[in-house]
Amino acid sequence: MIVRPAIAADLPSTHGVETAAFAQDAFPYFHFRQMLDAVPASFLVAEEEGRIAGYVLGSVQAGEAHGWILSLAVSPDFRGRGIGEMLVRGVLDAFAAKGASEAMMHVSPANGGALALYRKLGFEEVRVEADYFGPGADRAIMRRAVSAPGA
Repeated sequence: MIVRPAIAADLPSTHGVETAAFAQDAFPYFHFRQMLDAVPASFLVAEEEGRIAGYVLGSVQAGEAHGWILSLAVSPDFRGRGIGEMLVRGVLDAFAAKGASEAMMHVSPANGGALALYRKLGFEEVRVEADYFGPGADRAIMRRAVSAPGA
């Protein structure tokens, strides 16, 4: 399994992972195309033998103290193998390379698996925002410090 920056040829498979993970709440295909153009250094995929196993989308702007993990998904066929952790560590390295000192992310408070992963990686809950994803769909904001790449 390797984690690497996404390329245009990855977009159909990446969108397939997104759709499998989020169904009707999935980002549309064009979102991935736009993210590839806008934040190529922090749009990473996990690949094994030519198959995209998962992706992470992050964004950090020059001069900003924090980066945001915008989305993370692992294909159901590849879950339970530490791929989510590898992807998060990769995007944290990308944030560090851009000079960010902390990472922020949001997750549904009902997504126990994602919460466990982020807590394992040192994220702490900052607050919960009601109805962020729509009526009755809250989000938890989490944060952690960013270390030097690879740390």
